[in-house]
Amino acid sequence: MTGYILVLVVLILGGVIATLGDRIGTRVGKARLSLFNLRPKKTAVLITIITGVLISGSTLLLLFLTDRQLRTGLFQLGQIQEQLRNARTERQQAESALKVAQDRQSKAQRRLNQTNQSLAQSLQRQQKTATQLKTAEQGLAELQRRYRQVNEQLSTVSKQEVALRQTITQLIAERQRLSQERTQLRVQLETSVSQAQDRLSALEDQRSQLELEIRSLRISQEQIRRSAQVLRQGPVGLQAGQVLATGVVNQVSNQADARQAIDQILRQANREVQQLIAGIPERDVQNDSYLAIQITEPEVTQLMNRITDGGNYVIRIQSAANYLVGETSVRVYADLDPNRVVFPAGEVVAAISVDLSQTRDQKVLLERLDFLFTASNFRARQAGVLADPLTGKVGEFSQASVIELIQELQQYTGRVDILAVTSRSTYTAGPLALELVVTRDNEVLLRIGSE
Repeated sequence: MTGYILVLVVLILGGVIATLGDRIGTRVGKARLSLFNLRPKKTAVLITIITGVLISGSTLLLLFLTDRQLRTGLFQLGQIQEQLRNARTERQQAESALKVAQDRQSKAQRRLNQTNQSLAQSLQRQQKTATQLKTAEQGLAELQRRYRQVNEQLSTVSKQEVALRQTITQLIAERQRLSQERTQLRVQLETSVSQAQDRLSALEDQRSQLELEIRSLRISQEQIRRSAQVLRQGPVGLQAGQVLATGVVNQVSNQADARQAIDQILRQANREVQQLIAGIPERDVQNDSYLAIQITEPEVTQLMNRITDGGNYVIRIQSAANYLVGETSVRVYADLDPNRVVFPAGEVVAAISVDLSQTRDQKVLLERLDFLFTASNFRARQAGVLADPLTGKVGEFSQASVIELIQELQQYTGRVDILAVTSRSTYTAGPLALELVVTRDNEVLLRIGSE
């Protein structure tokens, strides 16, 4: 309400002073008065300015007299603003300090909570320990009671021990006697069992030998009968045991692959029979649809089962008997052997020593080389290389190479060694490939390979 009154007073006072100033200016103008040697017009303007100054001054004076806050704000505004900034800074510092204090209080509260929890856990452990202590005391009392009982029982057992020792002594003596009897019986039983096993083993060996002999005799009988029949009927096209086809199978693990490998070898044997025996229609030669060989399915199945173990084998298809030229059906059988490396490349199979100063005759040299080949063939067969059933040979050496070697030897004198060395790795399936190496004092003089 005071503010409204103050505004009203200021307005009224301004209006009064303005009216007075206007009247004074008007009269000064009419009277053409002059102040400070000014013209009347400028004097009137000066009066108007003075009137405005009086209005403003009276207004400010009235405001200053009636409102202490306005007076203070007008003359002390800079100081108040500085104090306000300081107050704000102090408030921020106080807020920061308050936040730090609150953080410390929170941490202290957390530590207090942890301490309370630890204290509660300690109290629980203490209670548990007290319970365990009470239980242990009860157990100790029980143990003491049982200890007294055991002592009483021990006294009784000690008395029984003497009687038991006497009984044990008697039982030990009886056990020793029974053990001796059991040992004697065991020796007798083992002797009887060993003798029976020896007799059984001998009988089994004898039976196996007899079965082999019977089988061999039956085969021989069939071959003799067949040979006699062949001799009566005409010329022989195939001989018993003649190899018709040879194949190597490596690491076969399933029946399908085994069947495929065996069928391929049988087809090769079938074509060989077609070429060797006349009488087969010419349109069917080299035609796998025409079966000239016979082998039973159980034999093929047995062969498949044997080669599917993942090993390496050599399969030879051989004629079961002699067959005449013109026959159209040949009974065959399969011979299976493990295919392994018998001789690595570069191994000496056999060797001979020749004194070229005394032996210059080509016939003698040829006989010595023939002996070297025979020894190589024998050793290869003994080592496991399969030989041709008809010729007994495990390989061939070029006759031209032999003649070349004999001619080359004519250029040397003195004693030399002739070695039969494998030119490549030789497997069970063969053939044995050799090269002849002539050396003297471990120095190679000549090397001839089979063409």
